[in-house]
Amino acid sequence: MTETAKAIETAQGWGLVRGQFGGQDHKDWLGFCAKTGFDGIEEASWEFRDQLIACANTPAAALELAKERIAMAKANNLVIFTNAVHLQGQVLGDEPSVKTLNFIGGPAVEEYNAWRRAGNNPPREDPLFVPPHVAQLMRDQATKQLLGAVELCAAETKLQGTYVNMPGFVGAAANRWAHWFEFPPIPGKLTDAKGDVLITDPRVVAGELMVERFAPIWEKCKALGVKFGLECHPGEFAIGDLKTAEQFLELVRRHGFADVVGFNFDASHMLHQGVDPSEFIREFHNAIYSAHIKGVYVSSFPTRHGRLGGMQPMGHPDNGWNFTTPGGPLDSLNEGKIISDLRQYGYHGPLCIEWEDNRADPRSGAAFALNHLKPLDIPRPAAGIRHDDALKG
Repeated sequence: MTETAKAIETAQGWGLVRGQFGGQDHKDWLGFCAKTGFDGIEEASWEFRDQLIACANTPAAALELAKERIAMAKANNLVIFTNAVHLQGQVLGDEPSVKTLNFIGGPAVEEYNAWRRAGNNPPREDPLFVPPHVAQLMRDQATKQLLGAVELCAAETKLQGTYVNMPGFVGAAANRWAHWFEFPPIPGKLTDAKGDVLITDPRVVAGELMVERFAPIWEKCKALGVKFGLECHPGEFAIGDLKTAEQFLELVRRHGFADVVGFNFDASHMLHQGVDPSEFIREFHNAIYSAHIKGVYVSSFPTRHGRLGGMQPMGHPDNGWNFTTPGGPLDSLNEGKIISDLRQYGYHGPLCIEWEDNRADPRSGAAFALNHLKPLDIPRPAAGIRHDDALKG
């Protein structure tokens, strides 16, 4: 271990996720974070995506950007805990569509609009279609931004002296998410009078494609010592249950990325699926590199849209579950137990509040969450100390 590596520490404290505050002036938002009592932030790296592209293969550019971002945070007595890459990861991992095109911007959007203005239209049965040359641009841009984000995390880690990890998404290659419920069932083969024709299972090839697409990013993570944490989530390769999380880690291990690829833990995507967040922590605690604290309301009673949401927008009041202010009156999660379990099983890093609640003012909701949840992060006892030892005469 080098002297530089010895100086790096695990960041501590409470942070606020920038993503849901993207419409607010960044400088003013940092001031709010400091005034409210947050210790640090999770950056939304897509807000400076052009600069990330410049960093992709230029460590000097990454170092300059790191100095700039750290200076803005430090001016408000904040540290950078993590750099989120959810949008870029979704673009790279998913099969291209207008939905993810909306995440990437830049030349890909310009080329798509030019294609449409030239008189081209997507097929009626696939209104979100993007042509192959746009799809390639999307993947190229996403890859460069992700590579730049790894360089940035490494530079910030070196300058701050605390690890800056990279939480994000990996999408669902081969439209894996479309097969979460197997109907119509996927046939293993089709048979006619001449024999069988084998059919490839898209759920299997999805893993192969994911690794192919993310291998350059994860190789750079290995080279620079940056941790990537998948946020298990509906629409991802691992959707928030234990089985797909296990499959994800097995793929990562098999391809040699186990030391740098794990999870960004977020319980809010688990409860409505009937998954115990504490069980996830117990089973995968060694692979948890960062953590979001995000509230979710799950109805105990039947609702008009049901647990699946009836194909309605997130946040619709008739959905069977909705994100809510963590620690608030509608939060169905036992946030205190989740925080305690994370600490008990060895997670000592920062806890970043990801506020998302259609019923609350953003800043008021974030401040409420911090004030109610921070006292629940009770320090662990010193090693070997048990309360019942004090009862001895």
